Parts: sequence; structure tokens; C-alpha cells
Amino acid sequence: MSRLAPRLPIPPLESSLEKYLKSLEPFIDDDNHVRSHLRAIADDFRDGLGKKLQTRLKDVDRVSPTNWLDDRWWIKLAYHTNRAPLLINSNWWLLYKDDPSTPNDLKMTKDSRGFTNWQILRAAWLTRGLLHIKQLLDKGEQLPDLSKAARWFGPRANKLFGMTRLPQYDCDHLTHVPLPNLTKHIVVFAKSQAFKVDVIDAEGGIFGWDTIAKSFSGITESLSNDLDSPVGVMTAVDRDTWTRNREHLKIISQKNELTLSAIESALFTVCLDDYTLPPRSKEQDVLDGHMINIAGGINGKNRWFDKSMSLIVENNGRAGMNGEHSFVEALVPSIVADYTLYEDMPVNASIASQQQSCRSERLRWVLDDHIISEIKSANSVAERILNDSEPSELLFSEFGVDWMKEVAGLAPDAFIQMALQLAWFKNQGYFTATYETASTRIFDNGRTDTLRTLTSESKRFVKTMMSKDVNDSAKYDSLLQATKTHAKNMRDATTGKAFDRHLLGLRMLLRPGESHELFDNKYNAMSSEWKLSTSGLSAGPRFNGTGFGTVYPDGYGINYMAGPSELKFGIESKLHCSATSTYGFKRDLLSSLQEMRHVCETQQKTLKARL
Repeated sequence: MSRLAPRLPIPPLESSLEKYLKSLEPFIDDDNHVRSHLRAIADDFRDGLGKKLQTRLKDVDRVSPTNWLDDRWWIKLAYHTNRAPLLINSNWWLLYKDDPSTPNDLKMTKDSRGFTNWQILRAAWLTRGLLHIKQLLDKGEQLPDLSKAARWFGPRANKLFGMTRLPQYDCDHLTHVPLPNLTKHIVVFAKSQAFKVDVIDAEGGIFGWDTIAKSFSGITESLSNDLDSPVGVMTAVDRDTWTRNREHLKIISQKNELTLSAIESALFTVCLDDYTLPPRSKEQDVLDGHMINIAGGINGKNRWFDKSMSLIVENNGRAGMNGEHSFVEALVPSIVADYTLYEDMPVNASIASQQQSCRSERLRWVLDDHIISEIKSANSVAERILNDSEPSELLFSEFGVDWMKEVAGLAPDAFIQMALQLAWFKNQGYFTATYETASTRIFDNGRTDTLRTLTSESKRFVKTMMSKDVNDSAKYDSLLQATKTHAKNMRDATTGKAFDRHLLGLRMLLRPGESHELFDNKYNAMSSEWKLSTSGLSAGPRFNGTGFGTVYPDGYGINYMAGPSELKFGIESKLHCSATSTYGFKRDLLSSLQEMRHVCETQQKTLKARL
């Protein structure tokens, strides 16, 4: 990010402690004894150990190149020390809308290997779009419609190309090829086989999309029964196991080392699937099959989950993107992906037999019995993860942002968050700590802070909505107060005035023998158990959906897009948990949105009648 951006501030200790105490209120249940005890804990911390830790944090900030949080702790703590598989647990996914030119019947165009010309053409078109974005970024130019976001977007988007998360024992790290044109290739996966494809010429120019399409076609036509085992599925297991297996691959043969280097240095990967994944049951929407495929494919095959971006295209032309999350927030790749969809495919596009193709090379593996056994084991792990995951999309078209602003008179994001609070209570019967991503991108190398959606005001709103003895006017008043509180908290979080990351930094500076009840009390634990983990993206008119996995096995992971006239919610939960149900939550969220609309419209009618 440009040095013109301000540094991430360290909030005043007193301010963070006051906000911390307020965030605990929904869990106290009007117990004045508990409230007094927590106040005493905070006061003791402020006047004693907290003062020392604040001084240490300021020292850390003085020696940090960009900011005290990201340079020192955030990526490691939030991502790289986590040993869980990236599949579902960490990676994000985006579902593209179909191209208007998609043929109605693709059965006759499917070749003997399961691929279609339309699939190859669309994959090449989208690949060319991603390369065009890279070219603009390399030149220091900005994407259309991003004048306000150009300062923060460009440096972050640049990291998408050539970035890979490398597995290491205890803590992973990132590898990136930052210089323009240093890497000129992508890697294409088809039937879990890897192919290196040069897509940038010697002068730094991008090959035409028809040239790329010819190369993709040559790849699918070259596939025979001589297939290597699906090595990429090992990126779907826990990070220490993948670290061990990756090292073993390199020891077996230098060819494996070169293949790994080609994949990990690629600008991005393109996954050509020789199938279209159907929904798991007749009750599910066809979109659900697409979602699980973009999230993880068939048992993790034909994927490389460590890559920053993987463009995925099924053989009916359905497309999407999956990516590693640690180095950038999902908003950045969503803007990049959205840009690739600005222009529809050319009508009557085809692959000309005389068309020149890019230089491509099949990347082969040398495998021994141990790795083959590990691949089989990884396949079973990926199968269990995906079979336990229940992702689905709620497409809500009854109203959108325009209605929330003009009719309801409320902040759209706050309105949506209150709907999620109401839906959770209907679904679970109790209140839970709720995480919403708040971007701190206005700061140099800023990432996120926590916006705690569950507040005393949001709790009061849910209770009034659930009560049969409260009229619509009172329900609207409680909604209004809850949204005002939420909007204020969002402003604080995005301007560096939230407290969660601040307290995290203080806690990380505890020395051996130091501890404090501020960090180790049950209310602090309850208030940070994010069973409802949420994040909003842009309007996303060219997406069918988005998603990420739940943080807790008995919770929900919810990514949403708010457009002018529609809302989209990507919801994920675990099938093994009897307490949660993605489809049950969808029903509760739908009814919550409809009930809130009724309350708001009734209020507006009442106000008009008084005039």
C-alpha cells in the first residue's frame, strides 16, 4: 500500500477496555455482581499490567515497517499457525453467473474424455480477463469503477498473482513473485494432471484468448490412460501432514521439485473439470451442486488449495473461483473476479483448427509407494470434509439495499446483521457471539478488525421481534436503535477504534509468569466464541454466490452480498452437528427478512397517516 496511507493506530487503553466491558453486557443477564466484578478486573488491568503492555505495544509499533498488527502477528495467528486443512476451513469460494451465450444442450459437444468446447472457450475467456487485470496492475493503472478504491486495491490485488501458501511445520509461509513478467505461466489441471502453460510472451504481452483456448484444447485432447495419481489432493489435508509429504516428494526426485516450483510460482491455476457436479439430493437446488464443487470439487481432486486463485470451470461452462485466504481479504479477489465477467463471451465463438497455441508442458511426478498411500489417505480426508460440509445459497429478491435506505430508513449492513441475529435465535433458541469482518484497509497494510454484532441493543431487538405482546412500532424502534449501535461500531472498527485486535496485541506481549483475569474469565471466552461468523462483500451482480466454512462445528459461516434489489447469502454448516442445519437457517433467515420488512413498512404507513 502507498505510504500516503496512515499507520494503523494503537487505541487508547481506556477506550478499548470500556468497549470490551460493553461487549460483555449481552452475556451478563443483568447481574450487577458480575458487572461490578468485571469492572474491577478492567480497572486493575488498566492501572497495572495493562499499562505495561500498552507501553510494550507502542515499542513494537515503533519498529514495525507498516503496522504493529500485520507485521508481527496477524497472518501467523489467524492463518499460518493453524494446522487444519485449507479445504472448507480456510479457503473462500465465488460462484460466477452463467454466460448469456451458454448453449442449451452440451451433451453432443462432450468429447470422449468428458470435456466440452464451450467449457474450454469460457475458461480461456476468463483466463484472458485475469491476465488483463494483471497487465493493468503491472502498469500502475486502475480497474474501471474503482477510483475511490484504487489506493488500497492495487497493491493487494497484485499479490493475487503468483502467490502461494507453502506448508511448513508449525507455521506456514507465503511465497510470491512480485516483479512484473518474472512469471509468464499459469498451471492448468485436468483430470488431476498438471500442465504449465505460458500465457505471456517475451515482450510481456498477453496471448489472445483464442490462442489460450487452443492450448487448453490441446491439453484435454492429450489426456490418455497414462495419468499420475492426484498429487494435488494432498493440499487438502492438515498442514503438517502436507509439509511432510511435500518434503518427501522433493526427496524422491528432482523432477518433483521442478513440478512443485512450476505450480507454486504460477500466476494462478485453471481447473478444467470433466464433469458437472449435481446437487446431492432432489430436494436441493442445482446451485448447491455448483457450490460444493467450487468449494472443494470431488473429494479434493483436480485442485491445488495452496494457490491464491484457482479458476474452476465445469464441463457445462459453470465457473467459479477458489482461493487461499491468508494474505488478502476475499473482497479483493471478488473485485478481480467480477471484472473478468464485465464482458460476455463472443457469440458463436469456436476453436479454429489452424489457431496457434501457447507453449505448454506437462508436469509429471515421480511417486513411490509411500506417497501413493498418502494420496489415497488424503482423498479419504477430503471426502470426509466435503461430505460433512453443507453449503447453500439463499437468493433473496424481495428487496435490497435501495429498499433498506429509502423505505426502512436504515443502514443496509446493520439491517442485514440484525436479520442474521433474529434468524440465529429462531434457529438455536439462544444468543451467541457474532463476528463480522470490519475492513481496516484505509491504513497502511491494514486488514481487518472484529465487529461484534451481538450487543445489548441487538439482543433487545430480537426479543421484541419474538414477542407477541409488542406492536410493530415498538419493534421498529428497537430495530432502529440496534442498527444505530451497529453502524457506530462499524465506523469505529473501520477507523482503527475497535478493541479486539488491540487486546490481542496486548495479550501477545505477556511475558512468562504474567497473566490477568481480563483475558481469562468465562465472559471473555463466551464473547469471542464466534458460532455465527459473517462477512459482507460488494453487491456482486455477476455472481451466483459466495461462501466460506463455519469457524465452529455447531455454528454457521455466512458470506453475503447486498445489491440494490436483491440479497445473496452463502451459508455453510456441518452435517454431523444435529443442532445446526443450513437449510433450516435459510428458512429462518427468509422469515426474518420478511418479518422485518413488514415491521418497517407498517411503521412507514403509520408515519404517513400522521402527516
